[in-house]
Order: sequence, then C-alpha cells, then structure tokens
Amino acid sequence: MANISWARATLGLADEKLFHAISAQSLKRLHEFRPLPLTNLVWAFATLGVVDAPLMDSLSSKALALMGAYNPQQMANTAWAFAKLGVLDKPLLDALAPRALRTLSQFDPQKLTNTAWAFATLIVQNRPLLDAIAAPSILSICDFKAQHSTNMAWSCARLLYANEPFLDALSAAFIPTLSSTIAQELANTAWAFAKLGFVVGPLMHALASQSLRPLRLFDARGLANIAWSVATLSWPD
Repeated sequence: MANISWARATLGLADEKLFHAISAQSLKRLHEFRPLPLTNLVWAFATLGVVDAPLMDSLSSKALALMGAYNPQQMANTAWAFAKLGVLDKPLLDALAPRALRTLSQFDPQKLTNTAWAFATLIVQNRPLLDAIAAPSILSICDFKAQHSTNMAWSCARLLYANEPFLDALSAAFIPTLSSTIAQELANTAWAFAKLGFVVGPLMHALASQSLRPLRLFDARGLANIAWSVATLSWPD
C-alpha cells in the first residue's frame, strides 16, 4: 500500500478513490507499519494533496510510537507532509524536534530546509531546534540551492527568527544564484529579509537589479511582496 501510494505520488497520479481505499486498508494494518512505509504513505498523501483526517491521526500516533527509530529523511519528510496538508499535530512535532536535534549533523540542505519549513508553515516556535538547524546550515551553505536559501529565509521570517550570522550566510548563498532564480523565489526572499528588517547591502543591490524582470513573470502575491519589501527597506535606486 505504501509503495503503491509512493509510486503514484512520485508520478503525480492522483486518484482520490484509490487513496481513500488505501487509507481504509492502511488503518486495518497499521500495526504492521515501520518507519519507512509509514513515512512514504504520509508523504504520498501530502504530495498529491489528499486529505484524510482519520488516517493522519492514526499515522501520527504510530509515528509517535516509532519516533526513536526514525532517520533524518523520515523525520524531515514526515514534518514536511503534515505541514503540506496543514495538519498541526503538536505532539508529533514535539516528539520529532528532540529526535532531530540529536541527528541534525546528518541532515543535508534539503532535509534542514524541509524541517524548518514545516515548523514555520505551522507556526510552531522551537528556538533550540532553529538554533540547531542554523549551525549545520551555515557549515553547508555552499551546497544550498536557490530554493533552499529562499525557503530557509522564508521560514526564519515567518517565525521571526533573526539569527544574523545565519541570515548573512543565506544572503551570501543566494546572490550567486539570482540570475537563475524564478520570480517567486526572488519575491519570497525579498519579503523574508524585509520582514526581519535585515538589510544586507549586496543582497539588496542584487534583488533590486533582478526585480527589473518583466512584470508578467511575477504573480500578484510576488508583486505585492516586492512592493512591500521596497517600502519596508531602503532599496537602492
């Protein structure tokens, strides 16, 4: 069941009837699930946007029982999946955070970003976790792609986490990628630094230059974020 769900989600093949049937069977056999199939199942439902509250409640309870056996990929994907579905499961996140703290040195940029994004999306404050995410992120900042830097900056802003060395590192990582950055990433990064009131001269110059792209590349929210950022921070002329 988990493998079928994962395969269809990976291919983007949504079938709500099928997934609800998978949910019914999964609930009957939940006692058989281990961390990997459990994670794959919740990731598949989230990836395809299939909302099934009874299943999520049961998967959360099972994940809590197995959390000690979760590896970094499983923790990051589980947090991301619940956040993607908009399911605020505080007990699950409270159990996941200390487990993640002990293994963050094994998280790559994608896992670090997904974990931070999940807590930020659900607006769950956990300063020790954010501090712990910042440290390995700074060390591996050269491996951050534009999407990692953007999502991490957005997460910091949403949680009002103004860690100056971390933000400096994110801005330094983002600047070289600007020419290939999509409009949404550009707008979200501008919004994040403006939200935190964090002015980085080189980044502001780079953002100002890239914001001259044709307006058709920006959606309404992106345009609003750029305009708000310009009004909030003193951007270069």
